[in-house]
Amino acid sequence: MYTITPLRSTQYPNMSSAETQGYGLSARGDAAGVSFPQIQTSPNVDPITREIGESWRFGKPNGNFVLFLEPDSYLYSVNSNGHAVGAMNTHNSTTQNPIIAYNGAIDDLTPYVGNGAVASHINDRGQIVGWGWNRPESFVYDESSQLVDWISPLPGKSRSVATAINNAGQVVGRSDQNGFLYQAGVLKDLGPTSFVTSINDFGIACGSIGKAFPSNFVAAICDTSQDSPEWTPISPPSDFDGSHAEGMNNLGDVV
Repeated sequence: MYTITPLRSTQYPNMSSAETQGYGLSARGDAAGVSFPQIQTSPNVDPITREIGESWRFGKPNGNFVLFLEPDSYLYSVNSNGHAVGAMNTHNSTTQNPIIAYNGAIDDLTPYVGNGAVASHINDRGQIVGWGWNRPESFVYDESSQLVDWISPLPGKSRSVATAINNAGQVVGRSDQNGFLYQAGVLKDLGPTSFVTSINDFGIACGSIGKAFPSNFVAAICDTSQDSPEWTPISPPSDFDGSHAEGMNNLGDVV
């Protein structure tokens, strides 16, 4: 049996919030996401919805994160040290800033990886991956050394988009219509896929592959250690039209 805990926005308790969304979960129970408070600027004008990155610990708001009404922000991932990553100034994709938030501070990664970028995931070692709108390579940024490693597109492809990194330093993402694995300077083609969303510490990745209508997409996993890796679909229940895999733990559980 599972316990469902709502993630409520309380950074601005005097404002109504249309909704919250969770994007990342750490091993110790921290969650990262975004809330959408509605601001009434005038009695005769419709409320303005803002986007504010938030973090929760065991479902309760985490006071270590101080992201404000302006600029708009998102948090996509949080590690077991309570460090979360995402982007701010998200109202304009090509000028947004990749960020890391921790202990009440916000570090802008723009000087290291450029603007128009997003930090999409952080592991427990403080290694951060992300990608940008303004260049074809995605990046790996080391929080402790402030060094950046760039991930080129697969041969013959135009872009790389890094989406997740495990505690072994293995990075997964997409390069055009193919998934990739990147580790220690070596880039590996994981074959055609629609989405690559997560990789566990044993090198098993998950994502989604395209299927014919009405399925559209079906969740799938990939053992990246294989010489010729392939995506294995996870058949959804019979009353589902399709499915996506968003995360995978070290036990092999997929959501």
